[in-house]
Amino acid sequence: MNYSIQQSSEKLKAAICAAEYLEAQKALLELSRAVSAAAENVGHGGDEAAEALREALEILVWAQRVVRAGLEHDRKALERLSAGQSYQPAAPRAPSMEPLEG
Repeated sequence: MNYSIQQSSEKLKAAICAAEYLEAQKALLELSRAVSAAAENVGHGGDEAAEALREALEILVWAQRVVRAGLEHDRKALERLSAGQSYQPAAPRAPSMEPLEG
């Protein structure tokens, strides 16, 4: 695999596994640039570049699945939390026994 693609892929995987989505976004941009650079070599008959692109695509599919699974997990957790909680208006204040000073 192309070194740039491999390095940015590893950053992407680590960021996604750590739920660091801002870092994942940066790594995805790096991966995109590396794939674009490798794609330029595909037209010149580079089998190695084509293999790098296939591997990058596999990583992107993996990343999409993991992020979607994480989002679904978080959505279900939020539903469980909010299902047990309903709005409770503030209890009325008991009248004070102290007379008002005027």
